[in-house]
Amino acid sequence: MMNYMPIMPIGMLDLLDETHTKDVFILPQFFKYDKYREFYTSRKWNNVIIDNALYENDASIPFDQMIEFADDINANRTFIVGSENLDSGVMTAAMTMSDVDLYGDRGNNWEMMTILHKHPNEMKEQYEILKRGDLSHLPLGVSIFSFRCGYDRAALAKYVGIEMTNYVHAFGLDNILEMLNLRDAGFNSVDSSIAATASVNDIQLWTDNRWEIDRRIDKSVKRVDLACDQFESNYRNRTFNNIRGLQSFANNGTIY
Repeated sequence: MMNYMPIMPIGMLDLLDETHTKDVFILPQFFKYDKYREFYTSRKWNNVIIDNALYENDASIPFDQMIEFADDINANRTFIVGSENLDSGVMTAAMTMSDVDLYGDRGNNWEMMTILHKHPNEMKEQYEILKRGDLSHLPLGVSIFSFRCGYDRAALAKYVGIEMTNYVHAFGLDNILEMLNLRDAGFNSVDSSIAATASVNDIQLWTDNRWEIDRRIDKSVKRVDLACDQFESNYRNRTFNNIRGLQSFANNGTIY
């Protein structure tokens, strides 16, 4: 079973309660909004990933600040994404080892997660560096940028030799059908704002054969405004249905 972690705007956070979502993906740059922070710190979760926000913002959130966020989270497992270089797996491995030297690989309420970047041989080398540094046990992520380079992330995991006994997460999702391969390969979770983004752009997922949303190609599709705290009921209803459908597809390969 794989879990879909919806990235939600502030005005739709309550849909996580309504869809009984217990595995969530947190972007700490939005903790400056009281509603966002209060929501995620006032509930009990299964698995939580606190991303370091590089994809959203060139200035990453300091790791010690993310530890403070993690200490406020009540979850079975909370993962903090370590420092990374979006263009270099080898550099990311070095940054991961530096983070471990500074903070350790876990605290009382968190575990460090590292993301493998970007091309097959580089990812393999990155993973070998982690193994030589006795860090092969770290929870791992595979970046959406690998998918956007044309690689099958499930095949990448096999090629790299990732021990799927680790917690393994797919960062980002452009194509819904990729979920099938990710789940079958043993990935634990995948995150995306696709449920809300499709809704506010009047895109009917899967029913109109819109299995993929690639905003690099279709410039008219804008990502949902994550800071927005008000949405019309029709957008909320569509998003609710999208979340349920994506959760079902991630879990068992069927829409509902």
